[in-house]
Amino acid sequence: AIATCNQLYDRSRSGEYPEAWALIHLAGIYATSGSADQARAFMAQVLKINPALSMKFFKQTQPFKNPEHLQREVEALNRAGFPQ
Repeated sequence: AIATCNQLYDRSRSGEYPEAWALIHLAGIYATSGSADQARAFMAQVLKINPALSMKFFKQTQPFKNPEHLQREVEALNRAGFPQ
């Protein structure tokens, strides 16, 4: 998962994907893997790019079909310091 998110981040730097969203995914993956410091560092980068992002916006815009998957992602991003 980390390798895939790193590829997504590489694509974001070439303009193929929004950088903030690539970093959000990295923050979630690192939080899930137990690397809280790295997760918070990625989240800090996200908030420098777009300080207005919030968990409310994330929940409204992500196409999770399974509510349990969304809940796991929300919990990981909470550990990474994503603002409510």
